[in-house]
Amino acid sequence: MYQSQEKRAWERGVRLAAIWKGTKKIFTRLDQRCVMLAKLYKLPKWLGHLPLLLAALCSLVALIAGGLLISCSAVLLWALIAAITHIGSGSENASINSFNEKKDENNFHDEFVMNSATNNEYDGAPYKSPSED
Repeated sequence: MYQSQEKRAWERGVRLAAIWKGTKKIFTRLDQRCVMLAKLYKLPKWLGHLPLLLAALCSLVALIAGGLLISCSAVLLWALIAAITHIGSGSENASINSFNEKKDENNFHDEFVMNSATNNEYDGAPYKSPSED
């Protein structure tokens, strides 16, 4: 059955709110249990909040470290690929310049233009020298 975009967005929001509510409930119970254990062992209450805080901090550090690991490995992979392609294009492709044109191969159009210009037959140039008038 077709639902409007607003209705689907509303339902996604309701599901996300339920997930958040359940997650918050779990963490609150865990925090209360840690505080209760701290009281049981006659420690200050604030020490009972530390395990949950440290768990959240460790997860954040793990997320950041994982992202850095993935990005660094991607950079190293690209560097390895660039090095391999540079090594592979050594002696047999030495005649290729930076414009991907072969130096030894005659480019017909350029040769034609140069020959026409030296023989004063090239009429494609928009400029005429004053001596030609």
